[in-house]
Amino acid sequence: MELISNVYPDLNVKEEVTKQYLEERSILSPRKDDVSVINVSTINLLPGESYEFLAADSIIEKDIEVENRGNRITSDSLNSLDPSSLRSFNLQLKIGCPIMLLCDLQPRDGLAMEHVLWFLMVQQES
Repeated sequence: MELISNVYPDLNVKEEVTKQYLEERSILSPRKDDVSVINVSTINLLPGESYEFLAADSIIEKDIEVENRGNRITSDSLNSLDPSSLRSFNLQLKIGCPIMLLCDLQPRDGLAMEHVLWFLMVQQES
């Protein structure tokens, strides 16, 4: 995308992509579908291995006893939903990419709106 290459020239050059380089630039969009396309395109340009993180994708049926609960809605059906009020179920990240926090997760601990977080490492569970 021309927009991305104009805002982030040399994004694919590891030595150029520093914390300061990324903090000095941003692309804003009011539409979630545009944001998703821009994010995927930008992540693909960054050097390094991509990591995929999936959200929980099951529905709790409170009105049915646990042993009788079925999975009436498949994971594929849940994952295909993309309402504007919900975050995407699939998150692609690369080491060193920034993450803009747009909701208050733990304000008392400093995880509040508009903080920039940095994806630093992946720890494999054994």
